[in-house]
Amino acid sequence: MDADGLLKFGIIGRMRRDAGLRRKIVLSAVLLLVAAAVAATVVAGILLWGSSASLSDRTAEISDIFAATTLLLTVIAAVVAYLAYAVSTGIPDLKLRVCFGPSLPNQPEVTAESKNGRLEAVDSEQTAVTIRIRNSGVFPAKEPAFIVQVQGMEFGPEVPDLNAAGWTVNEGSETGITAVQMDGGPAYSTPQGMVRDLPVLSLGGLRTVPGWTEPSWPVRNREFRWFGWFRKKTQSPWPPLIVISVVTDASRRVAWMPVDFKVKENSQFTREKKLPEWF
Repeated sequence: MDADGLLKFGIIGRMRRDAGLRRKIVLSAVLLLVAAAVAATVVAGILLWGSSASLSDRTAEISDIFAATTLLLTVIAAVVAYLAYAVSTGIPDLKLRVCFGPSLPNQPEVTAESKNGRLEAVDSEQTAVTIRIRNSGVFPAKEPAFIVQVQGMEFGPEVPDLNAAGWTVNEGSETGITAVQMDGGPAYSTPQGMVRDLPVLSLGGLRTVPGWTEPSWPVRNREFRWFGWFRKKTQSPWPPLIVISVVTDASRRVAWMPVDFKVKENSQFTREKKLPEWF
């Protein structure tokens, strides 16, 4: 049994894993239906032509059969067109894995020190972010684009280094950068079961923003426990977040997670539970 409770082996398991096999089965079914419809039309026409009815009645009945067959073939064509549309616009099931330097997957943390009311990362290795995407669904993620935001934080601005890695500044201010993007294009299309690594994103000079109180939409409209936090009225303010969006022509996958700053080995934004390695 696999994670979805379905058999890994046999025809069902092969169909789930093999898109080529699914196409062959659909094509075979369509050809079988068309052949059956044509054969039934020919046999019915021969039988009616040999009946004892008048010529006009036989001609009318044969015309009705051909009309019904034409309608059936039209319905089959419509079903095939719908299936083709569904395949071309299906939503991929994308999972993310994010590492801040040597930190554990989806548990970003940086060593920091307090300066002028901010927490500032002190190790550039820890602010080198590796983002990996995996398509667990049956539909491909075609030519995705990527947007990475930091909320409650800012970094840089080392724009030349970002551009050299393929990232473009999306949002920023005089004091730092808060969002970057990358148009992945065909090179980052992700078929079923495939994994893609994005170019390393350097968040050099990562630091918290004083006075930040809560994240922007859509994070604040979702349940905080999605990434292992349980926000209560009595709890400390929102931690700084990294928000990652993967955009395709048919879907938008948005994920976010808190970033912990450690000052003298003490966590400033303690997690209540860990995220899985892929989420």
